[in-house]
Amino acid sequence: MYQIPLFRCEVKQIKVNDACEYNAMWHSKLPIIKPSNVNRNKYRICYGMFDGDDIIAVAILSSPVNPTLAKQPIIELRRLANSPVVPHNGATWFLSRIIKALKKDIPDIQKVISYQDTSVHAGIIYRAGNWVLAHKTKFASWNHATRQRDLDQSKADKIRWEYDILK
Repeated sequence: MYQIPLFRCEVKQIKVNDACEYNAMWHSKLPIIKPSNVNRNKYRICYGMFDGDDIIAVAILSSPVNPTLAKQPIIELRRLANSPVVPHNGATWFLSRIIKALKKDIPDIQKVISYQDTSVHAGIIYRAGNWVLAHKTKFASWNHATRQRDLDQSKADKIRWEYDILK
């Protein structure tokens, strides 16, 4: 399959609904994310990686799901999804451009976090981008007796990666 050269690409903000739709098409493990789960956060922003007028990758960021972290100037990369035309190093390239954009678009953010699903990913994009492995978490369901949620999309352990924007 043909993969586009990165020098042709640019990163721009996109609407939450559009990012969620593209994520549903391309995400390897977590295709479902509802726009309402992004929009209700203090911090929220979505980016698209464009080749001309075509969106070829999306990133969805919002305040952290963890309530303790949500009180801090932190934003969580909730989803990153690439179309098949994005080259192998394209996700790391995209992440680096997102970090630069965040510094301008939401200047009070000090850190970006992201959770890696260990069942399908090795964390290569984070290591290549100089993110720091911060925490390993065992799987725990989001469904509780007090609040029923959608079915768990993944039952894998997670690794939390962090990137200090102030570097």
